Amino acid sequence: MLYVAHAYEASAILQTLVLPSFLPTAPCLAVVKHSTIEFLSLATSSKSGSSTAGLLETVHTVTLHARILAAQTITDPSSTGASKQTLLVLTDHYQPRLISLVASIHPDNGELVVETAATLALDEVARSPAESALGVWTEPVSSSTPPLGQRIAFSHVYKGVARVVPLAAPAATSTSQAQDDTDETMQDVSSADASVPGVHFSNSFGVRLPHPTLLSCSVLSRASQASLPAVALLSQSSVPSQIPGFGEQCLPVLSFHSVQVANQDLSPLPWGPPRKPPRKTNDEDDDDKRFDPQSSSAATQASRSIKPTQKADKASTRKKHGPAAMGAKVSVQDLRKREEDWAKSDLAQAHVPLSFADALGAHLIHALPVSVGGGVLVFSENSILYVPPPVNPPASTSNSEANQPATTTADASDIKGKRRKASEGAAVQTRRPSSTAAQPDPVAAATTSTPSNENGKRRRSSANASSTGVDSPSKSSAAPQSRPRLLRVGLPHPVQVVSVVDMSETSDSSVFSVLFACSSGALNLLRITMPSGGQITPSSPLQPKSMRVETLGTTSQPAGPQALSYLGDGLICVGSATGDSCLYKILQQGAEQDMPLSPKEQLLTPPSSPTQSRRRRSSQVVGASLDNTELPTAGSLAVVETWQNLGPVVEFVVDDGAGGDPTCSSGAQARIVTCSGAGPSGSIREARSGASVQDVSSLSIPNAQQIWPVHAGNDASKYSVGLLLGFATSTAYLHFDAKGDLADATDRLAATGTDLTLPTLAASTVWSSDHQPQLLRITRSEACLVSLNDESASLLHQWVPPKGLEVTAASANVHGQVVLALSDKTLLHLSVESGALVEKGKVQLEHEVSCVDVSPLVAGKAAQLAACGFWQTRTIQIYSLPELAAVGQSSVVQQRFPAVPRSILLHRFASKQTDGGSDTQSKGSLSNRDALTPHLLIGLGDGTLVSYSLSLPTHDSYSKTVGLSDAKTVSLGTQALKLDALETAAGARVVAVSGSRPTLVYADSKRFSYNALKYKDQRTVATLHAGQERVFAAFALSDSVELASIGALRQRDIRTFPLGLNQPLAITQWANRGVFAVCTWAFLPRGTASKSDGPRGAVRILDQTTFETLDEIRLEPDERPNCITVLQAQGHEILVVGTGFVSEQASETTQGRLVGFDVSNGSSRTKEERGRLRKLFEHSETGNVYSVQSINNRLAAAVNSEVKIYSVVDPRPSEVPAPRIRVRQRGSWACSFIACNLSVIEPDRIVVGDALRSMNVLHVHPYTARLTELARDCDPFWTSATDLLDDESQTYIGADISFNLYTTQRVPLSEEVKARIRRARERESERTVVQTIDPRTTRGPDMVDRYAHVMQRNAVWHYGDMINKFCRRSLVPDPGSNAAVRPRLLFCTAAGAIGIVAHVRDDEAHLLAKVERNILSLLESSSTAAAAGVVGNIAHSDWRTLRTDHRVQAPAGFLDANVLQMFVDGRLDRQQRDKVLAGPNSETEALGVEREVVEQLIESLSQVC
Repeated sequence: MLYVAHAYEASAILQTLVLPSFLPTAPCLAVVKHSTIEFLSLATSSKSGSSTAGLLETVHTVTLHARILAAQTITDPSSTGASKQTLLVLTDHYQPRLISLVASIHPDNGELVVETAATLALDEVARSPAESALGVWTEPVSSSTPPLGQRIAFSHVYKGVARVVPLAAPAATSTSQAQDDTDETMQDVSSADASVPGVHFSNSFGVRLPHPTLLSCSVLSRASQASLPAVALLSQSSVPSQIPGFGEQCLPVLSFHSVQVANQDLSPLPWGPPRKPPRKTNDEDDDDKRFDPQSSSAATQASRSIKPTQKADKASTRKKHGPAAMGAKVSVQDLRKREEDWAKSDLAQAHVPLSFADALGAHLIHALPVSVGGGVLVFSENSILYVPPPVNPPASTSNSEANQPATTTADASDIKGKRRKASEGAAVQTRRPSSTAAQPDPVAAATTSTPSNENGKRRRSSANASSTGVDSPSKSSAAPQSRPRLLRVGLPHPVQVVSVVDMSETSDSSVFSVLFACSSGALNLLRITMPSGGQITPSSPLQPKSMRVETLGTTSQPAGPQALSYLGDGLICVGSATGDSCLYKILQQGAEQDMPLSPKEQLLTPPSSPTQSRRRRSSQVVGASLDNTELPTAGSLAVVETWQNLGPVVEFVVDDGAGGDPTCSSGAQARIVTCSGAGPSGSIREARSGASVQDVSSLSIPNAQQIWPVHAGNDASKYSVGLLLGFATSTAYLHFDAKGDLADATDRLAATGTDLTLPTLAASTVWSSDHQPQLLRITRSEACLVSLNDESASLLHQWVPPKGLEVTAASANVHGQVVLALSDKTLLHLSVESGALVEKGKVQLEHEVSCVDVSPLVAGKAAQLAACGFWQTRTIQIYSLPELAAVGQSSVVQQRFPAVPRSILLHRFASKQTDGGSDTQSKGSLSNRDALTPHLLIGLGDGTLVSYSLSLPTHDSYSKTVGLSDAKTVSLGTQALKLDALETAAGARVVAVSGSRPTLVYADSKRFSYNALKYKDQRTVATLHAGQERVFAAFALSDSVELASIGALRQRDIRTFPLGLNQPLAITQWANRGVFAVCTWAFLPRGTASKSDGPRGAVRILDQTTFETLDEIRLEPDERPNCITVLQAQGHEILVVGTGFVSEQASETTQGRLVGFDVSNGSSRTKEERGRLRKLFEHSETGNVYSVQSINNRLAAAVNSEVKIYSVVDPRPSEVPAPRIRVRQRGSWACSFIACNLSVIEPDRIVVGDALRSMNVLHVHPYTARLTELARDCDPFWTSATDLLDDESQTYIGADISFNLYTTQRVPLSEEVKARIRRARERESERTVVQTIDPRTTRGPDMVDRYAHVMQRNAVWHYGDMINKFCRRSLVPDPGSNAAVRPRLLFCTAAGAIGIVAHVRDDEAHLLAKVERNILSLLESSSTAAAAGVVGNIAHSDWRTLRTDHRVQAPAGFLDANVLQMFVDGRLDRQQRDKVLAGPNSETEALGVEREVVEQLIESLSQVC
């Protein structure tokens, strides 16, 4: 089976939400990622003892078995004044769901728990999934709006329909009505707690949208307690109409609608003046003019609401509607009649007549609070429009009108001449725009003018005209106090707004600020000035006075409409999926209370006729003649916090830091170099997993075997004054001088009489009463206590072993305790008392000691135990001090290890905060029991690390035996291990393991974590103190001593090298040249309006260590580099780039190139700089080059649907001019739809990933380069990445665009089938002339007849993210073919994850599959799942099921690391782990093994990362 884990989790942030009252502990910031939600603390100070998380520290994390699309908060104001929040999450795959989450404190253990309150399935079988505006929206709530509460949640997942979830139980809806609803039977509602307030999934209903394609949505602010919920929809028009705001076809249109919760309907809200149909022209008199009408939901809805004026027979009616009307010819009169009917319909009245230029680029809308008018901001490419809200009727009025006859008015009548209802519209006055409106300006103001119609004629005063407003159901002669007016501000350059957030601080400010971020990364500020002294009423909302756009700076591209969050006090959080997410502080913001008006101010009156709308089109080319193309500056941005994001990773390479393969390396920290980012955030990133190590200094001291620091002061405040270095045959002492430099002081120490020509076995600083450093040093022939002063040193005491004996092993600690093993198998305990070494205990052993340790387990107290390992028996023993009595648990200490114990250590994993004892620990640290438990660690001679948890006896214990339990065994290489206790810069006490794989070990979250170190040939590690809170580590290497600072553990140590607007597309490493070669493509932040100064494609050479740019070559205009590789050709290496020429006029790339370069090594003779590019050859292609790879001294290229093989002709040394080198095509295979990616299996196979036909395996003949198809996977689907998984079993792995992983295998033919094929070949040869097979040109029968041509699918699994590339390398050395767990592949994803695919041996895989099954069975309980951080009530099997357009297959053959790690990372308590072992449901599910066996196996799995 295959084990899928992550070295780097998905880091793309999709959304951020400020949650003031969601968590019961403190305010938090919800960071929404691919399938997880992290809650970061926003508490500046701890209000209670239960909350110890600092600012922006992770408080809690939940995981969903689905891909998260959006999240929204629901605030339920309570009578006590404290609002309770619920989190509503919209998920995808396979079934879209709305999930309601609530947070609470567990009553038993006081832990924070986020659990699922209810779920709602959003299946629409007859609808296709929507491609835009996927999300969930609620009524905005801010400090400036009255706490009226939220009433609906509006979600959109499928085309043409939306789901409305009432947030308050509707009074008008009866139980019988809800049960009779036919849509209710399609809902899948599950609730863990039906009494949870705020969300009523059982009352949810579906509504039909006016247009199928929704671009953006926003729920309007609640104006009053009685008003109806209303939404604004920005859609692509589906109506071929000329009515302003209602058409044209595919033009973005804005419409307002009220949500009738009682009637479960979406009703149009009339906006503006009545619409007029187009006037008749002479060109329309031609009766032969015909066109085919297009059906649409809006046209159907409008036509159904209009009754025909004349009775027609049933046959003609059927021709006008339904399938019978498809392809029918419609006369001009019918079209005009349809336009007239639409113009009188409520749906047309609900659309806002935007000008053509503004509507053409409209892409996002945002609802403003009621205090700013309650309207909608429409963001277009060249402008921002403020659209006032429609008059919203009270809920009671609307409900009464739905059941009562319409009130008659003088001006309201339907097309039959009958009186219309008062809610169908009102007469609204308009005026003709001024001539100065053609020149927009960043500042626009609303002014008043004389009312006029669209023809410029004056109209009667509204006081004399009888009109009935929507807000008044009865007759009324009073006209509204204000009429709809659009306020518009032009932008100097095209923009695409991605995310918007309000920045209101106080409710009485006359300037309201709105932050919006663009796809270019620009963060801008929209200042809205409100009139002073205005009163807000439902019939007369406030009208903004003016708007002004200013810029703040540049950020990463936001991930979506809700990626911006305003935290208050000028703090803005930007969540990005294509770059780093940041928290910014806005500096120098100067909100002017009275902004000056521009003479080019623009007030737009919506057109009411098609003539006026068409006349405006030519004048609305915004920003075409502006002199200044930049926005004024409103301030600057200061970075407060950064969350690094690797995604999207389009390609990556792996090495050991010096160009080597970490799989074959001797233990260096593996390095991953990625092509990351998109848009304005392109970068090259270097990622190392493990401990964060920052180099401080380097000492040229080779061959040091041991390092002991010499400290002064006391245990509470100590500082290092020197280093004692142990070599194989001698000892040296270095002293820190007054300047902090190390000086050789070996002679000063030798002057005391101690023999420094002998190697040192052990040493330690001993605390004295005068705080002067005393050094205790043990050699084979003596133990010396030396007093070290600044200028001198003196010998205090010297102990020598009995005559004829020598010390074979020793250990000492800061309390003056020494344990010695003598050559006669005697174990001695000595102690420093009054400046002398005094013997405290002695015991005769049966075996010779191999290692010993006397480290104290409690800080500040003397050691009570000593541990020893033995040579012959390969066992250990624990002795009590001072009497040296054996107290180790006999059943454990008598067990024989597979190798000799070479290093042993008594250690307690803790930090400075845990030194005070358990009484002062917080709840978070008290839950970490393993961090407070003492451990015994043993390093064996074969590279194995064994650890035990110790159960120490107390004063009340009957027995003094020390218990050993929870055995863990981990392989850390093949060399003998050396263990050293170490302290990090953060105060964590860890264990440094030196060997073939240097590692830092720490017990965290009830498990051991293993952190790779970057140094090779590490011998030992020691801790140095440079003052208060300044801790460093000294690493003894083979050629030097490195001083470094150790930071966070299990840290993603990522270095970013920004490329600006140049997006990296491909990368390769040329190890012999010591460089990386990167293909880049320039991003145009303003689209086609950006000023391009030349070609956009380039090839850049970077130094593989410093990532400094050595050289760069620009390609031809419109030439996009797609792929790059280093070609090995007849002893020469050539850098080859595959390109394609892109054109806006062409839908397909038909031209490309293969370009070869040489990279200079640098020469002092020719004065040529290192890294310079020199073109060697170029070859034109008749298509786009998708991938290039080197195979057997040839070049394989994927060009559109063809795979080609090239060979290099006549290569020459670097001095020969480039035209002498050419490539010649040798073979080709053209059976792909589109050959997207290639993977080479040396020496003669190529795996082709196809855009339609899944995967193919090709054979390249070694002599002729002829391409032959060996095997084919017949499942037709777009494959995004392919590679070889196992050569022995001929198993291949692939990933598709539906985020699935699968393996496919070449099936060996049986002997019977082979014999049948052989007989058929013999019969064929008898009928033809026998020809001798030439092995140089043709494959033999043995090669052809081994496997079937059609491949067989084996393992399938839904991964959940787009996998872009596989790489046959590992982050750790290969453990060998006999290992239980063997890493096979690395892969990268679009969300920034770096994953590992490892092969697990059959016996271990069978056991792990049972463990996963039992854990998932436990998670079926919502309470257990919530405690483990899993929410959503989505079955794991549903999440991991492979689903494509034509195949659904249950998961098989994969082990989920996220599930298995629950057994060891603390998410399952001891009782739940016992249930996993014994079987959660029955005894038949029992594993039949001990808990230690399962933990050891899962710990070995974690080592592949």
